[in-house]
Amino acid sequence: MQKSLKIWMTTSALVAPVFVSPAAAQEAPQESASVVYDSTTGKGAPADGLGDIIVTAQKRSETSQKTPAAVTAVNSETLVARGVTTLSSVEKLVPSAKFAVQGSETQVFIRGVGSQVGNPNIPESVATQLNGVFLPRYTTGAGLFDVAQVEVLPGPQGTLYGRSAVGGVVNVNTRRPGWDFGVQASLEKGNYDSTVLNGGIDVPLNDSVAVRGAVYFDKHDGYNNNGTYDKNALAGRLSVLIEPTGTLSAFLWGSYYRGRSKPSPLQYVPYPAGGPYDYPETDPASAFAYPPDGLATDYGKTRYRSWQFGGQIDLDLGAVSVTYIPGYIYARDVTARSIVGFKQDSVIGYKQLSNEVRVSSNNGSRLKWMVGFSQSHQSSPFYFVFGPNFGGVDMVVKMDALAGYGEATYSVTDSVRLTAGARYSWDKLAADNAEAFFPNPDFSRGILSYDYSNSWKRFNWKLGVEADAGPQSLVYANVQTGFNPGTFQVSAPLQGENIDPQKMIGFTLGSKNRFFDNRLQLNLEAFYYRYRDQIVQAYDVGTGGTELYNAPHSRMYGVQLDGAFAVTPTTKLNLSASTLNAKLRTFVVDLLSGGTADYSGLVLPYSPKLTLSAGLEQTVPLASGAQFRFRADTSYNSGYWDTFSHQPDLRQKRFSKTDVSLTYTTADRRFDVSVWGRNLENEATHAAAGETGRPYPNAGAVYVEPPRTYGVTLRANL
Repeated sequence: MQKSLKIWMTTSALVAPVFVSPAAAQEAPQESASVVYDSTTGKGAPADGLGDIIVTAQKRSETSQKTPAAVTAVNSETLVARGVTTLSSVEKLVPSAKFAVQGSETQVFIRGVGSQVGNPNIPESVATQLNGVFLPRYTTGAGLFDVAQVEVLPGPQGTLYGRSAVGGVVNVNTRRPGWDFGVQASLEKGNYDSTVLNGGIDVPLNDSVAVRGAVYFDKHDGYNNNGTYDKNALAGRLSVLIEPTGTLSAFLWGSYYRGRSKPSPLQYVPYPAGGPYDYPETDPASAFAYPPDGLATDYGKTRYRSWQFGGQIDLDLGAVSVTYIPGYIYARDVTARSIVGFKQDSVIGYKQLSNEVRVSSNNGSRLKWMVGFSQSHQSSPFYFVFGPNFGGVDMVVKMDALAGYGEATYSVTDSVRLTAGARYSWDKLAADNAEAFFPNPDFSRGILSYDYSNSWKRFNWKLGVEADAGPQSLVYANVQTGFNPGTFQVSAPLQGENIDPQKMIGFTLGSKNRFFDNRLQLNLEAFYYRYRDQIVQAYDVGTGGTELYNAPHSRMYGVQLDGAFAVTPTTKLNLSASTLNAKLRTFVVDLLSGGTADYSGLVLPYSPKLTLSAGLEQTVPLASGAQFRFRADTSYNSGYWDTFSHQPDLRQKRFSKTDVSLTYTTADRRFDVSVWGRNLENEATHAAAGETGRPYPNAGAVYVEPPRTYGVTLRANL
């Protein structure tokens, strides 16, 4: 910890993004123009100095500089400029984070906390929400489109969010309908024959009702030499904003997403054909073809679709406001793919119904408070079979959750505030008539049937203090708990055995500051987390199988610094740095094959010791009123282990990635054209990974992130 604190005190400025809207730039191009950005509309209003952003990560609207937490908030302009169209690509904007893709799931790790186990019976460690509606793990791989803002809140969030937020929360807010008719459209063409089309239209029907429609299309050829790792996605969203009076507002939305692809096979490491995107004609372990041929004509393909519905109804009663957020999610993923030389067929489905009601005080007194109630029911059919019945499962997982929560902030003085929060939750997990598959001597399917049912009650709490150290300086300290329900083993011979819940307590100490007439921003946060009974999956070389375990003790600590500097009205810099020390303190596994494996003291997966990022945005105004804007963003990662077992081949070495773009914008700010390049270094970094035992004991295999891409984007705002 002492070493991290020394880095904290000696590292120079850090960065958060500078948010400048085209409207603000048009209004006063000769002066410093920045915005207070509103995530509900996707629009900003002019302000002095550096821009700020309104965030809702703590379930109330406040500017990011007044939020006593290290919230990373990124608006639509930055998402477009950085080419962020999937949740996984948000990773490059968040310190000490890894967003690893595995099929239609995005495994989110923040500050060393995350889950590598993708079964629907295991709660996520980081919650992802779309407009306040929780997204199950197999819906997080869908594309991000027509997004107003993404907010990432690290650390345990047990009071306001409850289960599945033991490591943090990712909030995605889409654009709401506007009260002026308008059309936005963009067309992107790039290498790998990529085409990305985005479109949105605002249609006000009258003074109290407005509608917005949005469409998204994303297609590219395979990154791999055998044609796999391609994409073909189509999505749409329709939303309605109803404001019949000044006291009532209803935002209702529905989305559809369809994805078709030939998923990348796991790639052995070291790469048998020499490169991360090169595959031999046959698998080195099984001699099966790459991609494999199977009984089904569509073998080696994924078919994914989802429907998502939600809303937010707000009623202002004067002294208090009432908010109701309903949600419904349906998703189905059918995949046939190659896993370490063998075929794997899987079918995963989700049906989720959720409701949340909260009542909060309006401003005007020393006490601000919020109380709420949430409910969710989830039913998930889950089927997979690996190889010739080496393993598999067929079951329907049912999850139910009820919770009541509250949080209050009291102003002791005009500059000092105390916060206390609590949540009482009940969670139930069940699977009736579940079946675990195992191979008979002739590799026919053996079946073991079992039932599982368990429930957990939990009290989570939060205490915090914050103080205004100056007109534009905030200091704060928080301690908060987090909790994830337990689960069960799904595979033979341990099917149905109980796995304990996960628990965490997190401590943070931070400061947020603005200097030099609002031109320089410096934020920093130190954190320390204690993690108990972390659910992990360990490979047993003796049996060739993987089982779930509770790691008794883990801990994470580090420092995050963020900052921005408006050097001139046309020159802006972003800098950031984050240190992380995340380790298993004690973890000894009794192997089914006999003996033990001691992982105590090993670094947790996706936990780089150091991440750095820097950005430059330079605007060149032209005499005609048009402008050129150059943007360059680069990041450095000191490297990470892909698994907690530290298998030698599953180590991602240090790397850097750089994105650049040059944009020409017309004088009326209605059209622009950009040329861009992403991942200029062409780094094929590791995403999801695991030990396989093939073609040799403890062998590893990985999915890799996309290679270098480049292209041109045309945009219109009419």
